Amino acid sequence: MRIAQRTREIGVRIALGAKWGDVLKLVLKSGMLLITIGLTIGLAGALALTRLMTTLLFEVSPTDPITPRCAARVLYTGKARDQRSAVCVAA
Repeated sequence: MRIAQRTREIGVRIALGAKWGDVLKLVLKSGMLLITIGLTIGLAGALALTRLMTTLLFEVSPTDPITPRCAARVLYTGKARDQRSAVCVAA
C-alpha cells in the first residue's frame, strides 16, 4: 500500500499512543520489503538474460559495458554511423 492510502491507519495508530519512531519503522519496513522484492526479481531476470545473451552474442561478452552503451547511443540518436564516438572507444 502507498503511504497516502495508509494515512488513516497512521493517524489511528498515533491517536492510540504509538510513537513516531514506531510508525516510521512500520512505513520503512514495508517500503524496504518492496525494494527487496524488486531487486531480487530484477537481479534474477538480469542473470537469466545474461545467460541467454551468451548464446546469442558472437565474440562479445554479455557483461561488456561498452557494447550496450554504444547500442543505446545508436538507438537513441536513430543513426547508425560508421564513425565511432568517444563513448564507444574502448579504454
